[in-house]
Amino acid sequence: MAEQVDSIRLYSNGYAFLSDSEGNIFYHPHIDVTKLTDETMPKIPEGLVSESTFISYEYEGTKKVAAWLPLSNGMRLVVSTPVSEAEGGWQKLVLNILLVAVEVLVLALVLAYIFSRRIAKPLKQLTYAARQVDDGNYDLVLPYDKNDEIGTLTKTFKKLASNMQEHISDLSSRVFVDELTAVGNKAAFNDLCTELQETVNDDNSVKFAIGIFDCNKLKHINDKYGHDKGDIYLKCASSAISKAFKDCPVFRIGGDEFAVILKDDDYLNRELLIERFESIKERRNAVNENEWEKINIAIGFAEFDADNDRSVEEVVRRADKEMYEDKFSN
Repeated sequence: MAEQVDSIRLYSNGYAFLSDSEGNIFYHPHIDVTKLTDETMPKIPEGLVSESTFISYEYEGTKKVAAWLPLSNGMRLVVSTPVSEAEGGWQKLVLNILLVAVEVLVLALVLAYIFSRRIAKPLKQLTYAARQVDDGNYDLVLPYDKNDEIGTLTKTFKKLASNMQEHISDLSSRVFVDELTAVGNKAAFNDLCTELQETVNDDNSVKFAIGIFDCNKLKHINDKYGHDKGDIYLKCASSAISKAFKDCPVFRIGGDEFAVILKDDDYLNRELLIERFESIKERRNAVNENEWEKINIAIGFAEFDADNDRSVEEVVRRADKEMYEDKFSN
């Protein structure tokens, strides 16, 4: 039995021994029990005698923990080890857990840093692009094209900006383009006159002229042939004006009225452009038999006079007056 007890080892300084329920030692690997006398018998440590199978005690200044099992012969097999070694195992385990936790945390921080660096730039680009769109600039440069969540978000944002640009462009065309004749409408004419007025305010030496056109007998054609023929009549008039003044902005400013604005070379060549319009009108009237396809238009032109005109509106009124004089002279 002694050999079996000696074979029991726990940690570095743990060992097993045999005792009775009163703490008397029958066998101890470090004590020769056969040579002990009443005087040399070690004092039984307080706590070693207990009915609990797990006990704590102190021997020769060393705190120890022990566990015992009862044997069939009435003795107890006690396994004892210093507290420092017993707790040292747990401390080492806890330390290892802490070290692993720190390593995992450091790895997570490194990965988070790398990931944040990877996504920070495209996210900044998306933020800048959003501000550009908010300012009305839809020509975006977003080079990030990887097949990940950020790439998908970038592609979606670019598509959204492109669709928005097309939508706004379509809305703008609807706002400033006459639906029937496809030339500028009254709103577009007013905007350009406002720009001209700002130019005049800054520099009244600017040169420009405004032409007003009125389609004669539109009501007669509508009443006699129907409004569909009246629409054809307006389209033919718009076509002739646009062809003659092909480099000038043309507008439909009323039901049967059109306007052109001449600047730069067109202003210098205004007489030739008017002659070209008259020539186009004569040629078309010579070949078209239907009354709604003929060009029957009164025109009036006025040039900006820096000495007398204070506004673009005054030029428009003079051109309108010239047009009415032409209308009632024929």
